[in-house]
Amino acid sequence: MKKLCGGDNTAIGSIDVTFIVERSGRVKNLKLVRNTSNEVFANIILQAINDAQLPPIPDDLANTLPRESLEVDAGFDIIPDYIP
Repeated sequence: MKKLCGGDNTAIGSIDVTFIVERSGRVKNLKLVRNTSNEVFANIILQAINDAQLPPIPDDLANTLPRESLEVDAGFDIIPDYIP
């Protein structure tokens, strides 16, 4: 089997993060909880979340949330692609 992706920055692993989405859609308190991959993959995930332009949380939903914000626990896995 041939590896489809390659390079020194390719790694198998997982990243777990936590963060809060404020009512305005702004991400705050982004934290890396676990990293079994490498620093490059972790930085890509953290930057993507920080750069996300999320819409505001709708009023009817925000009013039901604690502190009118959404707490997020998310995991990301990188798995190499192979071709026969």
